[in-house]
Amino acid sequence: MIHDDLHAVQEIQAHCYSSQYLESRQTFECKLTFFPDGCFVAFSDSSYAGYIISHPWKKNIAVPLNTCIESLPECDIFHLHDCAVVPEKRGERIGSLLTEKVVTIAASNGFESVQLISVQKSVRFWSSFGFKPTGSQSIKDSALAKYGTNALLMSLDL
Repeated sequence: MIHDDLHAVQEIQAHCYSSQYLESRQTFECKLTFFPDGCFVAFSDSSYAGYIISHPWKKNIAVPLNTCIESLPECDIFHLHDCAVVPEKRGERIGSLLTEKVVTIAASNGFESVQLISVQKSVRFWSSFGFKPTGSQSIKDSALAKYGTNALLMSLDL
């Protein structure tokens, strides 16, 4: 992913998420600058088909939505923050390939697990990769609350 891709990333985001999850272009720019090795776009038939954003983070801490990350906390986990595929391209394994890429990057950077927050009834998709609820659902911080009442913190041991 490069900065020139961000307009398409925001369009994909708008097609895939309800308004409570939409993040600004500035937020995407910050995440891309913060950890570019964890940000990818996917193409199908020469068109943007999806994207994924991931970065190092702190275990059992929710990454605040629509917030610019400017420095790393003491990182002990790799966080898959956002993965979206345009509806008409679902079923082409684009989300799976993007997720597999992130898992590979996490492992190659020495992380022992990948964490994410499942939203919009995506638990089944993430479970297909081996992600499991963390058991840390008692986290009541304001960042996690913004993901909604059905958000589920999940992790994958590498």
